[in-house]
Amino acid sequence: MRSAFGFVMLVAIFAAYWGYGRLLINGFRPRTVVTSLGEAELRQIFERTVASSGWKSGEREGKLVAQSPLVTGIRQQIVLIIEPELGGRTKAQIRVLRYSHRYGTPTKAHTLRLRINSFVSAVQKTDTTATIDDGVMR
Repeated sequence: MRSAFGFVMLVAIFAAYWGYGRLLINGFRPRTVVTSLGEAELRQIFERTVASSGWKSGEREGKLVAQSPLVTGIRQQIVLIIEPELGGRTKAQIRVLRYSHRYGTPTKAHTLRLRINSFVSAVQKTDTTATIDDGVMR
């Protein structure tokens, strides 16, 4: 009886740990924004909201990449991909390129989520007609 209870507790702890990891990863899922803002305005918003507080940004293969300093451990990277859309609108996708994890659970995931959410919020405040696809099925 005692071993069955111990086994159930072990499975419950593992399920909670796995579920927490999935919740963290879901928090920094890619977001796509379709807006009337231009590429220069989106880059400025990205620099202000994502590539701030010690993070550096740079151009890589036509994409704007922000990364955390190496001093904080394994580098984390967020990329902004901008594409022109029909009708004078711009499509921008923001996603995480690299993140650190320990035992399958992301570390510092809250920072990534906050940076991505602040970019999306700033775009929505600047352009109230912007549409957001956050990858969540409704």
